[in-house]
Amino acid sequence: MHIHKPKALHGWREFLAEIGVIVCGVLIAIALDQMVEALHHRGEAREMIRKLREESIENRHVIDYNLGVCQRQLAIIDKDIAAVSAPLNAGRLPTTPEAVPSQNLFVPADAAWITIRDGALLPIMPKATVDNYWKIDTTGLALSLRGQDAGASLRRLHAVTNVAAQRSMDLALANDLLLALNQFREDEQTYCGLARAYRSEIETALAGQVIDTVSVLMRAQPAAARPR
Repeated sequence: MHIHKPKALHGWREFLAEIGVIVCGVLIAIALDQMVEALHHRGEAREMIRKLREESIENRHVIDYNLGVCQRQLAIIDKDIAAVSAPLNAGRLPTTPEAVPSQNLFVPADAAWITIRDGALLPIMPKATVDNYWKIDTTGLALSLRGQDAGASLRRLHAVTNVAAQRSMDLALANDLLLALNQFREDEQTYCGLARAYRSEIETALAGQVIDTVSVLMRAQPAAARPR
């Protein structure tokens, strides 16, 4: 058996050549590893974008349903406000108006966005997508809070309406009823506006465009409330 001893390097040129081969091998290995990781991240980003789109399409139907409920509530409220305010303006006491039904609203889903936001996936997502869904998430949070406000106003309205149904109407009770009706109308209008804004932002994101929050919120306001 022959044992081959390693050859001694003759001079700095051979030494540097050996080092260069090693460095090149390491750099190639690192580059390949980064390429595999980039491909993995790209695939992961595509999958998360797909889930965001599916969730947005589902939320489109949720918001459409909520807006339908909202419009029906506002129609009843406007009718009740007219039924209470007209007799008061004429110096008469009103009768108890039609009861406003309870709201049965659905909450938009946000599981895909929360997975991205809280799962350290933001750096691998397209910046435009992240910016859009941050805005959608912010509007969704405001929508949820305004929905709670509207729900609280509706419960107060139900309490006053129940009192009016159980005793004779007087001026103080009529004024309390009108105040409760107007408060619920204001909160419900705000909720409707935010729901329209949320719907508009979803459509913009699904179309691959950049969400302009200011213009979206302006379009969501009732026509009478927009600055001229």
